[in-house]
This record gives sequence, C-alpha cells and structure tokens, in this order.
Amino acid sequence: MQVGRELAQALPGAFDVHGYPNLAAARDALRAQRIDGAFVPGRGSPRLLLAGASGANATNVLRAAFGGAASAQGQRLQIDDAAPLPSHDSRGIAAFFVVAGTTLGATIFSAILFLLGGHAGGASLRLRLTLMALFVALAGTVGAIATNLVADGLAASFFAVAGIAALLAAVIALVTTALVRWVGAPGVGIAMVLLTLFSLPATGGAVGPEFVPDFYRSIAPVLPSHAALQALKGAVYYGGGGTTTPILVLLAWMAAALTIHGAARAIGHHGPWPPPIGRHVFERASAEAEEPAAA
Repeated sequence: MQVGRELAQALPGAFDVHGYPNLAAARDALRAQRIDGAFVPGRGSPRLLLAGASGANATNVLRAAFGGAASAQGQRLQIDDAAPLPSHDSRGIAAFFVVAGTTLGATIFSAILFLLGGHAGGASLRLRLTLMALFVALAGTVGAIATNLVADGLAASFFAVAGIAALLAAVIALVTTALVRWVGAPGVGIAMVLLTLFSLPATGGAVGPEFVPDFYRSIAPVLPSHAALQALKGAVYYGGGGTTTPILVLLAWMAAALTIHGAARAIGHHGPWPPPIGRHVFERASAEAEEPAAA
C-alpha cells in the first residue's frame, strides 16, 4: 500500500485507496462500480485502469494525479479505459438527464393526479393503479426514445433504459401518492423537496457523486435518484456490472410506498378530497369502471 501512503501525503483525503490481489480483481471491482480507477505499478510502464463512464471529472483527476507521478519518475503511464463514454456524450450526462426528467415528470404527474381527484376516496384503487401503470410505461418508453433515438446518449440499450426509467417513475409516483394519501396537498411539496431538491443533487449530476459535499455523498447510495443513475450506467456502460444493488434500492423504495398505501387502505384512511372538478371527474370515472357490463 505504498501508493496509498504517498497519495495520502501528497493529496490528503482526496483518494480512498483499496488493495487488490491481482489485476483481474481490480478490473472486476471497476466494472462493478465499486471503484473509479486502479493503478498497477510497474518499473517500466505503470498502468492506470479507469472508467470513463464514472464521469469526466473523476477520470481527469486520476489522469492528472497518476500521470504526474509517473512523469516525475521518468515513466510513461499507460491508460486503459474499461468503460469508455461515446464521443457524442463525452461528459456522460445523458444518464443524469434521464433520471432528472423522469423524476420531474413523475412528480408533476402525481400532483396532477391529486388535483384531478385521483387520491380521493371516491376514486377506486383499480383506477388509480391503472393510471399509474400507464404513466410508468409511458415514462419508460419516452425516456428510452429520447436518449436512444434522439440524443443517442445511451445507445444500444433501449430496453434497459426503458425498464430502469419506468422503475424510477414508479418509485417517484408511488412515494408521492403515498405522502398525498396521508397529508394531502403538502405531500406534493414534501415529495418535491425529498425527491427533486434533495435526492437529485446527491447524484452529483454532471460533476459526479465524488465531488458533492460529504453529507450528500454518504446518503446518496440509499436515494432513488442515485440508484437509478448507477443502474443506468451499469446497464449501458459496464455490461450490467453494479446494477443489482441500485435496483434493490429502487425496489425497497417501491415496497415502502406500497406498504404505506396498504396501511392507509387497511385502516380505512381516505386521502383528502380534491377540488370539486377533480372530485366529480374521478367519481364518475370510478363509477363507470366498476359498473357491470349489460347483458
């Protein structure tokens, strides 16, 4: 761990160094998104394994630190990018745009659903779930089309992008509607603070999670926006590496939201009534949905 000690002396607190027994183990850790880079010392030509998909800022820091150290010793650093970014998305922000757009869209959908009466006791559970399912499917499809076919930022991963975007949309919609079910209109504001103004910045956006304040960096792994971003990167750039834990995080959020919905239903707690227009719209829609077919 001589390299780690030298880095700690030269740049205190800048790197979190781990040791691996061989190159294969380090490469596996890189592809699983557990590390951003791996330095392989050598007498003639040391190597630096990195992942461009981790973000331009992270890779630039690694190149500068280890490249400068190699030059100071008269060596030439060999760089191997195990997860390169496409040339048309050299900053790697396409995945973040998917997460941000899906989060905002799902929050707005949930607010509209409340204003139209979709959370009221007069709206059947079947109708509410049907509307959310339709929105989730639409959000996943639109997100994948926008990035894969229009911007081409997450090329060749249409179904993976659509699935992860749909899962994130379901989490945002279920969490928001669960809050609204209990506290009414303020639940929309709480969801926006939690999921838009709090969860999104924790991802680091275009700069990367390594460069956000310590508090955000410590809680980011359990937040839905960060989980969705890591899952997208893993599915598109890392060959599926590092996607299991983020998807489990999203599923945990979904399960928690469904539990809150189930608790409200179990004790007979109905959401606050919406404005009159929305109330009448969903009362009529619910009645039509539950009306038996004529013989």
